[in-house]
Amino acid sequence: MYLGRALRRNASRSELVEKLGDLERAIQSLMPTRAPNALLSHTRVGTAVRPVPSAAGISVRRLFLRSVEDDYLSCTATNDPDDDTEILVAKPWKLRRTPWDGQVFTVEGSQLEFTYTSSTARTVSDGTESENQVITEPYIEEVDWIFAVSAETDVEDGSGNSIRLQELNTDARAWAKV
Repeated sequence: MYLGRALRRNASRSELVEKLGDLERAIQSLMPTRAPNALLSHTRVGTAVRPVPSAAGISVRRLFLRSVEDDYLSCTATNDPDDDTEILVAKPWKLRRTPWDGQVFTVEGSQLEFTYTSSTARTVSDGTESENQVITEPYIEEVDWIFAVSAETDVEDGSGNSIRLQELNTDARAWAKV
């Protein structure tokens, strides 16, 4: 690497100290850092968020995914088949159906229409071309664990009750072309 080249060409002490400082800063940029109630790990493909135990009145809940609805997830506190205490968690805004389905938005100068075929699949059209998309990493019912925090969401259940938990999307789910 460039530090090795500096050593081979007999670089001055100040050059070596500068190169070591650059190397130290590069290594530190990849080290996990603290954020409120989370540990952030920076990688070349993005930032991974790992929830940590509650701090300053914020708590992260680990929940077992039972089913995926249009705008929320139905979960339980355990993966015990007899646990039937439903806990509803709002999906991240961009993974919800209601704000997008049937709507036309201008994205980077193009008019895009979003048409949903299920809670995890949609078609995006610009009027001339269409693209089928699914959520990836897929939600796997009765297998996945998700992490959620208390939050004000604009999501309601089927009875009109406000959902007060928000998924943290620690699996970095997003829409992708099929």
